[in-house]
Amino acid sequence: MLIIYSALSLGGIETFFVRFAKQRFLEGKKTKFILYAPLNYVGYNMELIQQLHKYAEVYHFDDIFLKSKIHWRFYLLHKLNLSKLYAIASDCSIIHVADAFSGLLASKILSELKLSKPITFGIYHAKEFTWGDGGLPYFERVNRNFVFNVNSSKNLLCYSNVTKENVEKKIGRKLNNAKNFRLGVIEKSYQKGKKFSSNSSIRICSVGRLAPFKTYNFWMPEVVRELRDKGVNVILDIFGSGECEENIKNIVSNYSDCITLKPAFDYSEFSKIVSSYDLFVGSGTAIVEAASLGVPSVIGIESIEKPLTYGFFCDFSDYEYHALGLPFKLKSVADIIYEFYLLDIKSKNMLSERHKKQSEKFLISECVKNFEIMQVSNTPEFNFNKFLYTFSYIFFHKKNSILRKSIYHDY
Repeated sequence: MLIIYSALSLGGIETFFVRFAKQRFLEGKKTKFILYAPLNYVGYNMELIQQLHKYAEVYHFDDIFLKSKIHWRFYLLHKLNLSKLYAIASDCSIIHVADAFSGLLASKILSELKLSKPITFGIYHAKEFTWGDGGLPYFERVNRNFVFNVNSSKNLLCYSNVTKENVEKKIGRKLNNAKNFRLGVIEKSYQKGKKFSSNSSIRICSVGRLAPFKTYNFWMPEVVRELRDKGVNVILDIFGSGECEENIKNIVSNYSDCITLKPAFDYSEFSKIVSSYDLFVGSGTAIVEAASLGVPSVIGIESIEKPLTYGFFCDFSDYEYHALGLPFKLKSVADIIYEFYLLDIKSKNMLSERHKKQSEKFLISECVKNFEIMQVSNTPEFNFNKFLYTFSYIFFHKKNSILRKSIYHDY
């Protein structure tokens, strides 16, 4: 299998790729990666890169493109190193991507190598393919045409029913042949997890990229203040970095007695750090990992403006738990945490065990097996105006950078 992606930063998709490669390695399966951003790109997390090199063949910008003065972001306009790419791709039965941009690069590679192979698209976040309400820029119209019309729906992977339903609703048709299985997050079921022994205080953490749609990082300080006003000794630590770091830092500065914004840590430290807390608040794959450690985890609904939640992860693990708009009653985050605070030790430990149990649905070994049994179709050659596409993309994101908009949050 060949996986094509831009750069390995610290995030849910990226850590999944490392776990995925490791599991395949342990099962004697070969995995190759093309990460087409140059290695000096600031977005790389070098710890993840080092981990990935243990389990997979990894290739970068200089391996797949001929030398050029063109900026790497114009990758669809670069000339390919065809002899090197043939050696990389010829023996791979399938190419997997997480976005249309990588899919189009995969299509370009296959076309110029005159190879015919399936390109599978993992829909890791529904908004990757559903943002906007009409009047889409040229590059995004190309993206969706390629993913949903040119490519077979057999090659689409949805990681929850709600994801599939949301995409179908947005594009206005059924994806009857799309695969649906849970994303692999944990490597094993932990035998030992969190054990509570005191009710004196609550230590809460959140971990991940500080992105606009992770709105819980903005309103959790209000929740902490409300709980402290009720007499609960609450401490909140927010671990991460990203485009919203300065905004969150300004908010946290007003709560210096009980809230700390801490830098992102190496992924290998996740279990050690998170298991030292009483509660986790978050979304994505991080909440699954926290749950696997037995840390009770409050769902941080993405893009929700008020401090509301569906509840604990263990009660909603069958759904796209962090998606806004699920048909469940919303509850106050402060009330959920206060009710947790009032639980006796036995009840807290039972809640911990329920979280560990529910996280087992996300075993990486099951996910790898599901990839193996997929029935897929070769992706047809796809032609489009690469110059117009590239400049459409650059102009759109430059404009929205000036306007401080995010396509996943403001559109």
